[in-house]
Amino acid sequence: MPASLLLGLLILDLVGFVPGVSFVTSVLAAAVLLGADPRGLVTLNGFIKWRRMSFRQKVLVAFLEVVLCQFLVLAYIAQRLYGRARGELRRTTTDRRGSIAFDAAEAEAGTSAAPINADGIERALHTLLSETRSGLPQDLLDKVRTAASAIRDILPAYRASGLGHEDRFIVERTATDYLPAAVHSYLKLPAAIRSLPLADADGKTASEVLSDQLDLLVHRMGQVANVAYRKDLKELLVHGRFLHSKFGPSGLELNS
Repeated sequence: MPASLLLGLLILDLVGFVPGVSFVTSVLAAAVLLGADPRGLVTLNGFIKWRRMSFRQKVLVAFLEVVLCQFLVLAYIAQRLYGRARGELRRTTTDRRGSIAFDAAEAEAGTSAAPINADGIERALHTLLSETRSGLPQDLLDKVRTAASAIRDILPAYRASGLGHEDRFIVERTATDYLPAAVHSYLKLPAAIRSLPLADADGKTASEVLSDQLDLLVHRMGQVANVAYRKDLKELLVHGRFLHSKFGPSGLELNS
């Protein structure tokens, strides 16, 4: 279930707590959750163990859930938002710690593969853009183009052997494997499935998952570009200081 929907339902439920405001807003929030995730709501995301209860306990708990539905909705949404935030934090931390080691290990595993020249990368990108021009929504197509552009920005350094072995390997694999694989996996899905929330992706749709993957690839190519052109940027700054010292104001003023 998208976080935006959870936040909207949370606001609806909280409005029901305001004195003088109708209880209907909380009931509406509960009805939406029952339609979207009935099992999660009545069990509080697995916290309430219905199978271990006797019949009388089940009746009592069901009665309390109806009477205290405002608090039930509040607890359910709080659990979901907390779990999502915790999962995102854990995922981000894991990605940051593992990205360098993963790139190095994968590059080492691919040392025996024949390297791809820059023209081969260009052809792979051109083929991908041609294949996706009519199959992707405009926002995702724009992101694929951004990813392709980020790769192309690195190609001058790639041609000049200005990249380390690991970075060269990552650029090659991004252009010929990571980027095409993400897009092709998405295109295999029927259009009706692409907009459905996925339980394994914290309620994100397939379109949102692909969007996140494309953002990640663009970010990684940006890191490679920063390393590739760091020397050139440093030379530019050094030359600028030289010009400033040679032709800039001397600090002396002539009296008129």
